[in-house]
Amino acid sequence: MPTATLNGWPSTVRLSRTMSCRPEAARVARALVAEALDAWGLDRISADSRLVVSELVGNAVKHTGCVRITVSVERLRCGVRVGVRDASAALPVVLPATVEGEGGRGMGLVQEVAARWGVDRLPFGKVVWAECALKAPDCIPG
Repeated sequence: MPTATLNGWPSTVRLSRTMSCRPEAARVARALVAEALDAWGLDRISADSRLVVSELVGNAVKHTGCVRITVSVERLRCGVRVGVRDASAALPVVLPATVEGEGGRGMGLVQEVAARWGVDRLPFGKVVWAECALKAPDCIPG
């Protein structure tokens, strides 16, 4: 059975990269997402997707005590899913935004920008993921 393609790429493609759990990982994660979305012709959701992955990485770096993380980006029929895997069982928390607060807005931003987000618990840690969606006319038929 033939596989549907988008710009020469299979319609469902997943890229990932494992890296040190350090603040600099956010830059590497944004570059990975930008490269994938550019290859898939999804520039119109690139900014949101890069913001989301940056916040997910930042959350892992600040709150999990992780040593390594794995960042993934997957092409979906109607958008992309970005995820960050770490070895911590601690779940992310959406904090209420305050006028005075400088920090703690990461998951709130993810909730605002992403079409949906969630956590997949693993035997050793978790993957926190978020999906950025395309408008219906831009989706892959299927």
